[in-house]
Amino acid sequence: MIQANEIRVGNIFIGYDDKLFSWGLKEFSFIDTDVNISINEIIKSPVVLSEEILLKCGFLEDNNYSGLHSKIGALEIKIRFNSKIAYCEIGGIYFGDRFKYLHELQNVWHSMSGQELNTSGL
Repeated sequence: MIQANEIRVGNIFIGYDDKLFSWGLKEFSFIDTDVNISINEIIKSPVVLSEEILLKCGFLEDNNYSGLHSKIGALEIKIRFNSKIAYCEIGGIYFGDRFKYLHELQNVWHSMSGQELNTSGL
């Protein structure tokens, strides 16, 4: 279950129409206590990270370490997959397999770079 403190404006989720959507201020207003709608009534599920999703987010294949990478300025992210993420490094900091969902990666990327992860290809 996704908690409100895990969500930021711009996070991508799967809605109950089975389509991807970007969480916005409108969705935060829906979970206001007066309206009494829970997050689980808006979000069907988080987007599971995969090579396909990351390629659509602008990541590039890099055969030097058999994985994917993306870069904003000097900050680089490297991800390698098996059946799940086997390796994730952002700006030289090793995160292991901590990220399972796109919104988690979006949040850390934003915290470290001050910029949004490119999700325009989704």
